[in-house]
Amino acid sequence: MNWRKSDGQPYGSFAPLAGEIKKQKQELIFAANAGPFHSDLTPTGLYIENGKELNPIQPAEATGVGNFYLKPNGVFGLTKGKPFLLTTEDFIKQKPAADFASQSGPMLIINGDLNPSLDPKPNALKTRSAVCISEKKNVVFAMSDSVLTLYSMAVYLKSLNCVNALTLDSTQTRSQADVDLTLPPPPGARRHASRHGRARIWR
Repeated sequence: MNWRKSDGQPYGSFAPLAGEIKKQKQELIFAANAGPFHSDLTPTGLYIENGKELNPIQPAEATGVGNFYLKPNGVFGLTKGKPFLLTTEDFIKQKPAADFASQSGPMLIINGDLNPSLDPKPNALKTRSAVCISEKKNVVFAMSDSVLTLYSMAVYLKSLNCVNALTLDSTQTRSQADVDLTLPPPPGARRHASRHGRARIWR
């Protein structure tokens, strides 16, 4: 996870991040906003990078406008290389020693069940991205190729045997291949289609 450049300023877009990674003789294959942020590019909720909490968690009962505040929201992160995906309430209770973590929302799948607060009606159609952890403990990132609802994204991820899933973003997710169309599709990217829409996934 990356928020700020070496000068302390937020990256603000994927291009500067790709440039920074290129300086390290590496290539950006996939990038996504890890959750909503304010106009000054400060994360809306919890953000932990390299074991340091750079922005505090929003409590489970926090209210506001936007997907982040649809209940429950959650936290995706890594502890010693092992992924976790918890509701915000469970994260606060369990207090995992996260090396990296980002709070976003809403949860799409919780312990194998669709989030009951998601509306199945075809409203709020947007391109979306999400992260989930499968039954085999694999991390799956998915981005839609077309507009769809949160409910449809949840149904789609459940078809991939996701046990827990979290919304990441609704507009800015892209692969490096989308930034530079001369590049081939990123390794590991697969397209899947269902009646709920089309998406690319990274495992």
